Amino acid sequence: MFAKNDYRDALKYTYEQIVETKMPDIGISIDNNFEIQSLDFSNLKAFKKDAKGSADHPMIERFPGSYIVHSAVNDFESYPLIIGPYKKSIPTKKVSGKITTINYSIDKNVGPYAVHQNYINALQKAGFNLIYECSAVDCGNYILRDNLQDTIHAKNHRSDLHNLTRKSHYYLFSAEKVTPQGKIYITMYSTQKRAQFNVDMVVDIIEERAMSQVALNIDSDTLSKQIQATGSVSLYGIEFDFDKHTLKASSDKQLAEIADFLKKSKQVSLYVVGHTDNKGQYDYNHDLSKRRAAEVVNTLVSNYKIDKQRLTPVGVGPVAPKAANDTESNMQQNRRVELVLKSPQFL
Repeated sequence: MFAKNDYRDALKYTYEQIVETKMPDIGISIDNNFEIQSLDFSNLKAFKKDAKGSADHPMIERFPGSYIVHSAVNDFESYPLIIGPYKKSIPTKKVSGKITTINYSIDKNVGPYAVHQNYINALQKAGFNLIYECSAVDCGNYILRDNLQDTIHAKNHRSDLHNLTRKSHYYLFSAEKVTPQGKIYITMYSTQKRAQFNVDMVVDIIEERAMSQVALNIDSDTLSKQIQATGSVSLYGIEFDFDKHTLKASSDKQLAEIADFLKKSKQVSLYVVGHTDNKGQYDYNHDLSKRRAAEVVNTLVSNYKIDKQRLTPVGVGPVAPKAANDTESNMQQNRRVELVLKSPQFL
C-alpha cells in the first residue's frame, strides 16, 4: 500500500493485491530428436549468363549459383599482394607474372563468409599456404581502394571496392603455392552490400614467371648502320605508361641516342612510327599508336632541340607486326617505335 497527501493536503492512497496462482501450462513442447541440417549450396543455379568473352581460370572452380560479371588477363604485370592489415601503410609483397582477374556474382543466400571459408579450405587442400586473411573490421579502412588505386587492376575489379570500409560486410585473404614452374598467388575478397543483394567475389590469380627479354637501347652509331642497311630500325627502349602515351623515364637513354644520331646526320628526316599488338579494338590501338609517335616527336623537339620539320609522326596500330600475336614474347616485339628513313631516299 502507498499513501500520501497531495498539494491540497488531501489524502491519497493506492494498493496492490497479489494472489499467488499456478502459471497455466499451454503445452509447448521441444523436439528432442531435432538434428541440425547441413547447408547445401550445390543445387544453386545462376540466374544470369557469363559476360561475353569471359571464362573461369582453369585452376579455380566457380561457386555454385554464380556467374561471371567481368574478367581480364594481363600477360605480364606487377601486383601489390596484401599481406597484413592497413594501419599507417598497407603491408604488401610485390609479385609479378600473368594476372587473371575474375569478378563473380553469387546467390545472395550464400553470404560472403561461406564463400570466403569454402575457398580457403579448397586452396589449403590443394597445397596453398594462407599468407593473410581478415574481415572488414580488422582489414583496415579502404584497404582495397588504396592498395589498387592508380593500377590497371583497379579497372579490372567491378565490385564497389572504393566504398569498402570497416563497416562493410566483406572478407579478404591472400595465399601462395610453390610449383615446379614458379609460385602461384591468389588473393580474393567476397562482399555483400545488404541481404537482398548478391554476393560479389573478386579473385586475382598471379602466375609468377620471368618476363620475356627483348633488345632495348640501340646506340646512335648502330641506328645509323641499320637505317643505312634497311631503311628503318625498330626500338624497344622507348617505353610508355600502360594504356597511355606518356613516356616513362626509362626512355631517356634511347631518346638521347636518337637525338645524337640526328645531330650527326643533319641531312636525315625520319618517320617516327608507333606500333601496337592486336589486343583490344583496332580504332583504339590505332589512335594510341598515333599519340605515342607524336609524343616521341614532341619530346625530341622540346627536350633535345631537334628541328620538328625533320620528324613526321605516324601511327599504324597493329597492322605491321613483326611476329604473330600468340605469345607475350611475340607481342612485345610488336609493341615498338620504329624509325623509318623519309629523306634522303637512302644513306
